Amino acid sequence: MLTLAATAIGVVLGAVIGSFIGCAVYRHARGLSVRHPQHSFCPACKRRLTWPDLIPMLSYLVWRGRCRTCHTPFSAHYFWLELVTALWGGLCGLLTTTQPGFGAWPIFLFGVGAWGLYRFGLARWPAPPSRDI
Repeated sequence: MLTLAATAIGVVLGAVIGSFIGCAVYRHARGLSVRHPQHSFCPACKRRLTWPDLIPMLSYLVWRGRCRTCHTPFSAHYFWLELVTALWGGLCGLLTTTQPGFGAWPIFLFGVGAWGLYRFGLARWPAPPSRDI
């Protein structure tokens, strides 16, 4: 039972952190602050997203990756970002209970931090030019 609880907590924590990383990357790439505007919004219609729109992964699946108001599609990378961090959190939660003394949560924080920096890098720097042979 403890293993299941630790894994579930890891999945939820990972999904929430992944959602935050997605928000931070989006805003940073557009010169916006993470603190202002205070609420998430649809990039197309600027409608403030409410709690049913903000449940990591589930809201993307329920609304089919689109805004509820204007039906503009959201990029699938938000879903995949949340899924990868959720799986990483679940794995670390599982390792916490099955491998005592392993120290999975520092690994979780390191992994999520590295993933976040990777996502920031993809949003910040343009892709290198392709080389035609």
